[in-house]
Amino acid sequence: LPWRGSEPSASAVERRLLERLTAGPWPDGEVVSGLYFAHAAWPKDGPSARFVQAVLEERMAEAQSGRPASQLVQITSQVPVDFVATSPILVQLLDTLRRVAEQEITVLVSGETGVGKDRVAELVHRWGRRANGPLVHVHCPSLSASLIEDELFGHAKGAFTGAHSQRVGPFEYAAGGTVVLDEVAGLPPAGQVALLRMLETREVQPLGSSRTVPIDVRIVATTSKDLALEVERGNFRADLFFRLNVAHVTVPPLRLRRQALPDLVAAFLRRFNETADRPVTGVDPKVMDALYDHPWPGNLRELENVLAKGAVLAQGGELGPEHIDLGPGANSTAPAGGDATAQVVLSERMERLLESLAPGDRTSTAEFAERESISSRTALRDLQALVEAGYLVQEGTRRGARFRRSGRPLPTRAGH
Repeated sequence: LPWRGSEPSASAVERRLLERLTAGPWPDGEVVSGLYFAHAAWPKDGPSARFVQAVLEERMAEAQSGRPASQLVQITSQVPVDFVATSPILVQLLDTLRRVAEQEITVLVSGETGVGKDRVAELVHRWGRRANGPLVHVHCPSLSASLIEDELFGHAKGAFTGAHSQRVGPFEYAAGGTVVLDEVAGLPPAGQVALLRMLETREVQPLGSSRTVPIDVRIVATTSKDLALEVERGNFRADLFFRLNVAHVTVPPLRLRRQALPDLVAAFLRRFNETADRPVTGVDPKVMDALYDHPWPGNLRELENVLAKGAVLAQGGELGPEHIDLGPGANSTAPAGGDATAQVVLSERMERLLESLAPGDRTSTAEFAERESISSRTALRDLQALVEAGYLVQEGTRRGARFRRSGRPLPTRAGH
């Protein structure tokens, strides 16, 4: 596998295995199973085996459904390092992003801190019709409440003491491109009013100016908070929320796409090695064990930080357990600074299940697996992801567990 290289035949096995993972559909599932059991489940390689098994199950399910698994390579070869992975939940996210990016609509990107929301916003811009235009980020929490209209829309010369020249605001500057409103939940109340007015009229009036300027930009807003909940609490305007929530994309936390860890580790270390005087030569399997079992409250940002520090300590050798510091969050299961429930990108089969269950209705792993013609392992993984996201409540032990539908509503779909 990507982080293994000590066995003489490792490179040949890697090549054969990864070819099978990314090519499809497969004519004979037994060939793949044989390859997996013969070469991938090396002793003490828990994460290696679990990763391969999870990917194989998903790829087989796609092949059986008629979807060409080769789309995986086509999609992931065009995204930043943070999103290069064979995680099915990530491939679905990228599929959604492509569809959303092609439409001239406002996009709301939500997810925990550190999951890569800014990269998702950049992909929406890059894959849209405005890719050749400017991309401007506005960090909403840092805007001054007393100077909010100047911060958002700019000012004319002489608008106030010290305004010795004209200042063009981000929406006017980004004409023909995209404005990303980072952490839009942190926008002060006066800023929410000003932004709503701009979205309704599609024009701005710089401070101290008598002229109005037509606005030709796409808006992408990001948030690590549940905006619907912020509306209920009175912290965010409902009318502005509806204006921003035309298409809603949720970026899943790293703990819900652990299959991506081998690819992410390889990609981050490859990027580190490009500029390092003493590049990392490999990764000890025990490191992968630790990374796989860590809950990653800080998500991709935490992973990159852990690997960067470890790479420096490795001093040109193999990255070992002694070089990795997972900090006080190593035994934690809750995201730092996040909401009580995790966010997850819902697959079509997950949506079908949730839509079929009224609050209080129950299902089981076996029932879900039979209904969708998937393996029990895949069904259980989906159900546990829905539990972590707050859509289901698990009752009983893992083997005989029942899953009860909670009252949490499904997220609004793009275009609805």
